[in-house]
Amino acid sequence: MSSNPVIKLDDFEYYFISGKLPENYGGLTKSLLQRCKLFSEKLALKTTFLTFSFDLNLEEKKQKLYSHNVINQNMTSIINMYDDYLSQETKPKRIYHEYIPPSELKAYINKKENLLQKLLKFQNTISIIKPVITYYKGESLVKYVDFYTGSKFRYKREYYKRSGQLALVSYYDVKSNQVVYQEFINTKLEVYLEKTFVFLTDTNQLESVIWYSREGPLFFNDETLVRQRFIEYLQQRNNDPKLFLVDSRPQDKFVFSVKKSPNVFYAAIIHNKHYNKQKYEIKGRYNQLFKRINSLDAVFFITEEQLEDVKNLLPYNKHRFFYTPHTIEKSINKEMVLHSKRVPNTIVIVSRFGKMKNLQDAVKAFSLVTKEIPEAKLNIYGSGEEELLIKNEIKRLKLEKNVILKGYTLNPDQEFRKAWLTMSTSHFEGFGLSNLEALSNGCPVVTYDYDYGARSLIVNGENGYIVKQYNIQELANSIIKLLLKSQTEHQIFSQQALNTAEKYSIHQYITHWVKAIEGMVNARLETDKATDSLEGSCSVKEHSFENNVLTMRFSLPKSSTRYSYSLLGVNRKNNIEVINQSIFDNKVTIELASLKIPINMIVDFYVIVFNEKLNHQLLYRLSVPPNLIISNEEFFSGAIEPYSTVKNNYSWKVDHVEKLL
Repeated sequence: MSSNPVIKLDDFEYYFISGKLPENYGGLTKSLLQRCKLFSEKLALKTTFLTFSFDLNLEEKKQKLYSHNVINQNMTSIINMYDDYLSQETKPKRIYHEYIPPSELKAYINKKENLLQKLLKFQNTISIIKPVITYYKGESLVKYVDFYTGSKFRYKREYYKRSGQLALVSYYDVKSNQVVYQEFINTKLEVYLEKTFVFLTDTNQLESVIWYSREGPLFFNDETLVRQRFIEYLQQRNNDPKLFLVDSRPQDKFVFSVKKSPNVFYAAIIHNKHYNKQKYEIKGRYNQLFKRINSLDAVFFITEEQLEDVKNLLPYNKHRFFYTPHTIEKSINKEMVLHSKRVPNTIVIVSRFGKMKNLQDAVKAFSLVTKEIPEAKLNIYGSGEEELLIKNEIKRLKLEKNVILKGYTLNPDQEFRKAWLTMSTSHFEGFGLSNLEALSNGCPVVTYDYDYGARSLIVNGENGYIVKQYNIQELANSIIKLLLKSQTEHQIFSQQALNTAEKYSIHQYITHWVKAIEGMVNARLETDKATDSLEGSCSVKEHSFENNVLTMRFSLPKSSTRYSYSLLGVNRKNNIEVINQSIFDNKVTIELASLKIPINMIVDFYVIVFNEKLNHQLLYRLSVPPNLIISNEEFFSGAIEPYSTVKNNYSWKVDHVEKLL
């Protein structure tokens, strides 16, 4: 990077990464698609929506997005690992000669033509072969063809895209009816990849993958290395700067484990709450991100609250963190909104019926509301896996006349403009897009105080109310308070709701993203400058232990520029800081009895090197010669076992945590 210090936004190739493109997408995919569209419309930047998963219907999904102007076809490409890489960069295993066009199979099924001999030509069986065709729902297009021996044993299924292309053949164990082998077929009817499965009790598990690449067959134990090879391929196509931005947490391990080329930037955007019960208890799906955060160039946050929380957990990485909030992708007509005719005593919720949304609490709170205001109505728009539970809750509370499930709405703006208020009872959110949508329509919000987004959007008593999470009575009281507001009082809430929404305008959105990407590039350049000015590594010279006090002396990098140093110990699992102590005169002392380290963890040690002139910090892994390691029997009565890794890096294994707490 130091040889090309000036990098502009339009120099980049932008890859926005998700595992797949869902048919009915939610907030995460909506945010990614919106970013693609606004980058093209407002910044004239070309982007790529990158997916990994095999998808028979990807082409139809793409065309739907383009035709509905969700994204600009000229500016945003949607590419898939199977369609645009594995099936193209291939020296195939063979041609799938067993292919029989569905039109001929239809003739056989209709007894207009006997294909028995043609079918038997490709099968090692003398049983009668019976093909059964299944069509795409409501269409005359073939979705898949099942082949049976005799009347009941399926041995093969051929999968077709809507275009009529055969794309996948699955072979079955006739006794268990489980897939044991798959062949992936490209547009030339070539087998470019195969998967083998092993049957375990009541399911099957992927055992191996063989890709017939241009270089010859490549063997993999699972898809992880296949996906990593795809990322390497994209990195090396040219020398243009590239930003790989991962939106979906399950994809972190595939992208961030690939070594970056010098012209490549890695980044993640966090769409949801990162912790379980306590803010230092990182969710399992976030472990890969936190574990690899030292190698990332940027992490983007959609709320300032979450940015600050993570900054407190990882202060040594704060230069990587940037605020890029959501936006309302429309202009707000204040006059129209403020003169909308609202229906008194009407609450609307527009939400996916998912477990996270906790809509049963909304119904319970509303049952208390109707005791004070019997004519109150709650209209809930949406669908999802929790629909039956919500219906049962409505029936249990005898609210059938007051709470109506209205199904999916294509015009949530219209519903919010008619409602007196909306409410949100989620267990957690990444931001709360539905609340922002409500505010942009002048609809006040009564919400639980969850992380994240409630406090970013709602100012208590101004544009709605924030209540303690899971306090259903307080939630009902706040709803009643707002329902009883006069038209004039309600208008003030609506005006404040619009004022809040304006902070999330498209202009502000673009401003934040430009600032964040420029900040990411500058941070990389500053790191390069700071690294170039240092000579030497960070290692332990002396390591002694007496009276529960550990003394360490270090060999540290030298430079003509003024630096300060700190010893950093982090939980290997998630990079959370557990020790941070300043180094003076190349020495540090640690009173082990004062440490508070969570149960059974490995602590990895680094040295934070702070360049005072550049106001920039670097992170160096601390090395230690194995001969300096003290036995764990001597070291705090065996509660901590210091050791040298295979790369001679310094770490601790912590046991007997009661001694440290």
